[in-house]
Amino acid sequence: MKLYYAPRVRANRVRWALEEFGVPYDLVAVDLGAGEHRRPEYLAIHPRGRVPAFVDGEVVLYESGAICMYLADRFSTHGLAPAIDSPLRAAYYNWVALAMSELDPTLKLISDLRRLREGERVPVLEQQAVERWQSDLLLLEATFVDGRAYLLGADFSVADVLVGSCVLWSRTLGLGQAPQVNAYAERLMARRGYQRANAHPAS
Repeated sequence: MKLYYAPRVRANRVRWALEEFGVPYDLVAVDLGAGEHRRPEYLAIHPRGRVPAFVDGEVVLYESGAICMYLADRFSTHGLAPAIDSPLRAAYYNWVALAMSELDPTLKLISDLRRLREGERVPVLEQQAVERWQSDLLLLEATFVDGRAYLLGADFSVADVLVGSCVLWSRTLGLGQAPQVNAYAERLMARRGYQRANAHPAS
C-alpha cells in the first residue's frame, strides 16, 4: 500500500487511520510547493492533482473519507468499523457522512475566508460558517454527555478519525470548543496511532 502525502492537509487523516490499523505502508511525500501534484505522473494517479492519493494493488482512491472506509473494510478484523450486520453500522455511516458533507466543508470555508486579504473578506459569510460549526459542536457535545469515549460508544472507529480530524482542525482555527468535545479531542490525541501519524511529518 502506498499513501501519497503532504503535511497539514487531509492526507493526514489517512495516515492516522493507517497507523491505527498498524499495517505496513509506503509514505510518498508530495511537494506541493514544487508543484509535484501537477506533474503528469501524479495526475495519472490523482486526476484532480491533490493529496491524498492511495494505491493498494489495482485499487486507487483519492478521497480521504473513501480511503478510510476502504481500509476499515479491508482490515475488518481490526474492528475499526462495525460489522455490516451490526446495529451500529447505520450510526457509523451517519458520522462519516456528517464529517465529509458538513463538518469538513464548513471548516474549509472558514479557513479559506480567513486567508483572504482584508479588503476581500466577507465577514457575514465567515460568521454564518462559524455559526454552522457551533451548531454542529452542540450536536457533538450532546453525543458525549452519556460518558461514551468515542462516537459509537466504547470502541474507536474510522468515524472517529474523520470526525475527530475536523474537531482537531477547528482547534487550529481558534473556534469555540465544548467540555465534552474537548475531552474527546484529548482522548484522540492521546492515541498511539494519532501520535505516530504526527511524530514525523513528511515534508
